[in-house]
Amino acid sequence: MDQQIKPLGVVLCGGESRRMGIDKSLINYHGISQREHVKKLLSPFCSPVVFSVGTNEDDSEEAFPDLPEYAGNGPLSGLLTLHHLFPEKSILLIGCDYPLILQSQLRTLIPENPSYFDAVCYVSGASFRPEPLLAWYSADFCDRIHAELAKNGSNSLKKFLEQAHIHTHKMEKPIHLTSVDRPEDVTRVRQIIQNGFDTFV
Repeated sequence: MDQQIKPLGVVLCGGESRRMGIDKSLINYHGISQREHVKKLLSPFCSPVVFSVGTNEDDSEEAFPDLPEYAGNGPLSGLLTLHHLFPEKSILLIGCDYPLILQSQLRTLIPENPSYFDAVCYVSGASFRPEPLLAWYSADFCDRIHAELAKNGSNSLKKFLEQAHIHTHKMEKPIHLTSVDRPEDVTRVRQIIQNGFDTFV
């Protein structure tokens, strides 16, 4: 994949983590912090890979806080901030909440024909609702999302996806969509990994 057309990899680290009590992106499941683990997964097919850190303080050169004009809109803040800074890039947006996601599953989100879809994402649950934090977004779609936010204040990425021309993937094994939100979830996921769930390619 040519460097110029590789999507921007964005690891979303800016959540408040109220239920967890600590920064979820810094939890160690694989010998390194979760955000560094996701960066490692994305690096072969995204360029560059950066961290969206919301309002958190972070001195890393790869960390980008939300721009003031987009702040306060949840994950949308990170998406539009990075789109503002890299306007020509499509974006592969990945939340730091999914420690069992595989590299191959992330690579599948990048479409062969990027001009055909607004977005590509996984779906979950019986209703197959889109997972906005496991998704590829075209640059043109990001432009439209920005326009809608400015026009009517709509800031739900899930609703944007539901109304767009998207391609969806159903996860063959739902365990890969395990989201970690509470301390007990961390313990459960570490047990899953310890018990042999250790192939992440």
